[in-house]
This record gives sequence, structure tokens and C-alpha cells, in this order.
Amino acid sequence: SMSVARGASTATLLQNGDVLLAGGGDATVTASADLFHPATNQFSPTGAMTVPRSGHTATLLPDGKVIMIGGANAHTVLSSAELYNPAIGTFTPAGTMKLPRYKHASILLKDGHTLILGGSDERDWRGKYNTAEIYDWRSRKFTAIADMVSPRFKLSGAVVQLGNGNIVICGGSKTIEVFDFLTKRFQAAAELDQPHYYGTASLLNDRTILIVGGYTESVQSTDSAWIFKE
Repeated sequence: SMSVARGASTATLLQNGDVLLAGGGDATVTASADLFHPATNQFSPTGAMTVPRSGHTATLLPDGKVIMIGGANAHTVLSSAELYNPAIGTFTPAGTMKLPRYKHASILLKDGHTLILGGSDERDWRGKYNTAEIYDWRSRKFTAIADMVSPRFKLSGAVVQLGNGNIVICGGSKTIEVFDFLTKRFQAAAELDQPHYYGTASLLNDRTILIVGGYTESVQSTDSAWIFKE
């Protein structure tokens, strides 16, 4: 078992093969983190985050550290970020986003920077963002970039990187859009039947994308699935 119960937490595969589980919670949000060791099938506590986080994202950086971005602590949505250093098992502050956001998505780009997409503020459904930012892992600074076509949140499992570095965003809205890695701009590419939240998108061997499930704006789970071809 982990050291605490976790919901809306993150799990990140580290370069040494361990898995970092961070934040989330049950009745209360935790700042704690655990490591899962696959060689022994055991968990062990590691350093705690600087603040409790739930609904945040975690992205493995080229230097082996993990950046934890945003999330919420009780009813406060966070703009802060922090870095986990697996060599010493500690978290340290790593800059501040332009906007507080949770239930967003983040993904590592080909240049080692991190793309942060959408999310919302304390208003949740009424506070969805169409904004995006990029985190520079060397300077530890966030920079706002062009807006997305559509506001979206609850999309963390529905963002896919193509071989050319472009990012396909398939969740949190009925619009599928593509982030152009070279121009740093977004363009609509297709539409689903309706918005889907907390669905998944997976890149297949033939370079198409399988989009599966999620729930609708009426919070009804769906068994729908699609294939997207760029």
C-alpha cells in the first residue's frame, strides 16, 4: 500500500525505473509523495511537495527531474510549480504560471520544454481556459503563447505527440486541435459529436490516434470511440 490514499494524483515513471506518486488525496489534499520500486513491488515515502496539490500535472524533464504544475489545494487553484529531484528525494519551487490552473494537461515537447494546456480556475466548469503556456526547463520560467481554439479542461489523458513534434489535443472539448511545434500556434482539425471529459487518446503504430470514452457535459460516461487521422 501507499503511505496515504490518493485521488486526482499523478504517477511518473522516473529514469531509474521507479514510479513517483505525488499529491492527490481523499477527504483532504496531501503534499506527500511515494516511490514505487518495481524490483520489490514495494512503496516507500519520499520528500513532500511544498504545498498540497490535487488535479495537477507531472512531467518528466530531460535532466531526470519532474515538474509538478498547478493543481488545487482545497478550494484554492494554484499557479505555482515545483521540481522533484530523484537524486536527493526533495521538491523545490520552480516558478509560477501566468494563470492558476487545475484539471489541465502538460506534455514534454521535442526541445525539452513543457507545454501546458487549458484547465480551469476556482469556477471549474464556468472557468475553463483556452490559454496555453510553455515552461523552459533551463530558465525555469513560464511564457504565455497563442490561445487554443477552444476552452477545455479534464483532458490530461487525451493529449498525444506526433513524430514531427506536433501535439494533438483530443479532450475537454468537442474540437480536436493540433499544436504546431514550429510555429507554436493551434489549429482546429476535427470535431467529435460532443465534448468529452477525462477520456483518453493513444497513438497507434500506424500513426493514427485512438480516442476512447470519457464523460459528457451531463456527466454521463460514454462507450464511444474514434480514430483520428491527421
